[in-house]
Amino acid sequence: AESATVETATPGFFLFEPLANDGFIAARFNSDAVIVAPAGLFNDDFGPSRPAKPGEIIAMFGTGWGPTTASLDTGQLAPGAAELLPNANPTVSFGGFVLDPQDVPYVGVAPGTAGLYQLVIYVPAGAQTGNHQVVLNVYGKSTPVGPVVPVVRP
Repeated sequence: AESATVETATPGFFLFEPLANDGFIAARFNSDAVIVAPAGLFNDDFGPSRPAKPGEIIAMFGTGWGPTTASLDTGQLAPGAAELLPNANPTVSFGGFVLDPQDVPYVGVAPGTAGLYQLVIYVPAGAQTGNHQVVLNVYGKSTPVGPVVPVVRP
C-alpha cells in the first residue's frame, strides 16, 4: 500500500515553445486569436503573435487551479463559465506587483473545455517594455515563478 497527498490545487501555466528564459505563458488577446508572445515567435505557424500593451485584456491558460462553481466530473466539459470558488482567494502578481481584483475579471475553467483553466487580466497601465513574470495564487498555492508575458509600451 502507498499513500498520496491530495491537494485542493496545484496550479501551473501552460507554456509556449520554444522556451525563452523560463518560458512564455500560453496566452492570447481576449479580443481575437492573436497570441501574446514576441512578434513572429512562431513564424506564423500557429498564427500571428505580438507582445501585450498596457491596458489590454489578455487570457492565460493552465491547469490544476482547483474546484469551481460548477460541479464537473473528470473529463466533463464546462457548459459555460465556471469560476473558482470564493475561498480560492485568487491573487495575481504581474511583474512583481499584485493586481487589484478589478483587474482580474475571470479565473476559472475555460467554457466548453475539460480541465483547461483560464485567467483573464488587464495588463497593468504602468507595465514597462520587457518580459514580466506572472504568478497566480489560488487556494494558498502558487504557480511556479519564472514564466513570463512580453509587454511593449506604445
